[in-house]
Amino acid sequence: MRRVMLLAGVLAMSGVMAAQDGPHGTVTGKLTGADGSVIASAWVTAIPAEGPVDVDNPEELTGDDGSFTLQVPPGKYFVVANYDWPATESAPVLTSYYAGAGAPAAEKEDGAKAVEVKAGGTAKGIDIHVTRALVPKYFDVVVKDADGKASTTGTAFLTQVNQAGVAGNDSGATFVDKNGHAKLLGFEGVDYLLWAENG
Repeated sequence: MRRVMLLAGVLAMSGVMAAQDGPHGTVTGKLTGADGSVIASAWVTAIPAEGPVDVDNPEELTGDDGSFTLQVPPGKYFVVANYDWPATESAPVLTSYYAGAGAPAAEKEDGAKAVEVKAGGTAKGIDIHVTRALVPKYFDVVVKDADGKASTTGTAFLTQVNQAGVAGNDSGATFVDKNGHAKLLGFEGVDYLLWAENG
């Protein structure tokens, strides 16, 4: 189960500032898909291996070569792709944890391997090998207004049940056509919530 994020207002902000001013280490690695190809534009973050998860944990989009570099205070961390982000067209990846050198990624925290980061040091080769290939699935929806008529100005989008961001389409919410229809991208085996707005 995902641990609760720490929302502590001023205390959290002061802790973040202290961490930014204190000693740091580096985590580097690469994100690859089930077919071995690199995955760009996915968010990778480092969360503490113990204790609450802070909302200000460092995160970075993977580069065109799938690589990422994270700067973190000394400690032990779980390194994870799409921790708080849904699978999308450009980055079809569910939450995936680093599980050890050469090991397939774990989709749950209890299968993750903690990475120790020392002040001034670099933890290299923290590669996340995603093994589940997501199969696209399209949802045809119709957005209607309060009178039950098809909307001509509405939008629709999907979110994963455990994520807040818009899933599937990279462009975000999809505008309906003149008949109120919208085609939304999702993936098989993933549970979604459907959202719509009329104009």
